[in-house]
Amino acid sequence: MRREQRLLRAGLFEETYAQRRNAVGRHMVMWLRKADDAGLRLGVVASLKVGGAVARNRAKRRLREAFRRHRHEFSAGVDVVLVARRGADRALWKEFEEELLRLAGQLGLMKK
Repeated sequence: MRREQRLLRAGLFEETYAQRRNAVGRHMVMWLRKADDAGLRLGVVASLKVGGAVARNRAKRRLREAFRRHRHEFSAGVDVVLVARRGADRALWKEFEEELLRLAGQLGLMKK
């Protein structure tokens, strides 16, 4: 993903968490940030709970790819932070994508 499509500053992540708009799934937690400067940017987080460096990096790559494949289905005007949970690096891909879409639907992110 290009630089302008990613959330990079820690302050934007903190602002996202402060808005408390989230949906929790088995493999990920999706947070939304509504703001005037929001433009469907993505931030990805994987803590040590996910596993070692290899597991965390794999989980983050999977989150980015799932978001990239379905980006066109999401409405603009928000930024998204995806937080990997335990097992995100080992989940079946179909189940992983379905969960992303389900969480987006719960938060009203899907286009009408």
